Amino acid sequence: MYSLSMKIKLLTICLFLFSSISWSGEIDGKSIICSKNTGHVYHSGLTGYRFVNGKVNVDIPREFGMAKLEADSLRTTPNYIYWRGGLRVRLDRKTLVLDGEHSDGKYIFWMQCEAMPNIKTYNKKMKKYLQEYIKEFNRLDKILKKGNKI
Repeated sequence: MYSLSMKIKLLTICLFLFSSISWSGEIDGKSIICSKNTGHVYHSGLTGYRFVNGKVNVDIPREFGMAKLEADSLRTTPNYIYWRGGLRVRLDRKTLVLDGEHSDGKYIFWMQCEAMPNIKTYNKKMKKYLQEYIKEFNRLDKILKKGNKI
């Protein structure tokens, strides 16, 4: 029916297509919390990432509450998870180091992350971090406004 060379070509094409598919569903339901490790949530750039339905939901503590964003272009490889949300980022699956892409196309260290065992733990920690953030924001805001006449 098909010649040997045609079978080899078809097999090569199938293998190429199969190897380039992004299996982002494998991380659905997982979550990480990342920080710049500066010692306090207010100055840490602390950010939570939840992997849901092939997308990345981003939670960022702010003085008004939890800012929620959605990143796109999620793809995975055996060593990295990549996504784009204003900035192109890469998570090392072994070290949980989150790198941001520099303008020259190279990745540079951005944050260290911690994997959460389940969504309940993630939500509990993010709620605690949000409370700490708001408390510190209000404390600093009060200091900065001291002496204002208007």
